[in-house]
Amino acid sequence: MARALNADVDARRGDLLRMWPEDLIVNPAKRGRFIPPTQEEVEEKLASILELGQLQPCPVTITFDRRVELAAGFTRWEAFMLWNSRQTDPKLRRRIELKVIDANPEESFLANIAENRMRNATTVIDDAHNIRRLARDFSKTDAEICAIYAERGKPMSSGWLDNMRLLTSLPREQQEAIHRGHLNATTGYLLAQMDPAKREEVLKEAKEAGEGKVTTAGVVKAARKQKALRASPSLRTPELNATFRYLKDKDKNPRVKQLAGAYLDYQAGKLTEPDFFGAVHALFS
Repeated sequence: MARALNADVDARRGDLLRMWPEDLIVNPAKRGRFIPPTQEEVEEKLASILELGQLQPCPVTITFDRRVELAAGFTRWEAFMLWNSRQTDPKLRRRIELKVIDANPEESFLANIAENRMRNATTVIDDAHNIRRLARDFSKTDAEICAIYAERGKPMSSGWLDNMRLLTSLPREQQEAIHRGHLNATTGYLLAQMDPAKREEVLKEAKEAGEGKVTTAGVVKAARKQKALRASPSLRTPELNATFRYLKDKDKNPRVKQLAGAYLDYQAGKLTEPDFFGAVHALFS
């Protein structure tokens, strides 16, 4: 159980503390990651701390009964706990460096999001669940959420927010695949808009077509074939190029071959727009 601060310790905003990690209050539900780090990731964090030291203190808040609660830096805390659990000599145990912040639960969560984004410590799945929590637990509006996730001072779009919300509707297995990097986010958006009964079959077909690798283009092609999407997606550039390459190489009509070649040159930037238009008109004049 976390011990209270000494009565004579007057911890205020900005103060630095050094404490045993075992003495902190830690609520896993408050971490900014939907899927906790793996043992390997905690080991990597510990190795970094042992080599470089703790580069930044973990933000903490002081509870009403004078206890210290972790606000961010959960993986760093786990690394310190792992190290201490392995020490048979008490002298080798390590204290964790902390920085007191004056924050309510909402502010603590926002601080956690900000720190994780700065460290690139979250995945798109983590972000999607944090967004859901911002709306559900802290009543943030769409505009406020887009501003929180602003990049280079520019708020994210409503379309981005809609896509992020789609990801939380996927089964946990597919969310974990995206979280681990086995599927990309674009594929996840497509899966979320598919007939749930056809998702696994689409993924299976795309994986077989990609010789073990699932690509967005493969998923789109398989989804079209199985009519798994409510609306058929537009053709992607690689698909269009493949079609025109076939016409250029295989079609028997010379004009069709020239038209396909002109399109491919235009798409590749070898022809300017006026030159492309001129080439098309020359074929039919």
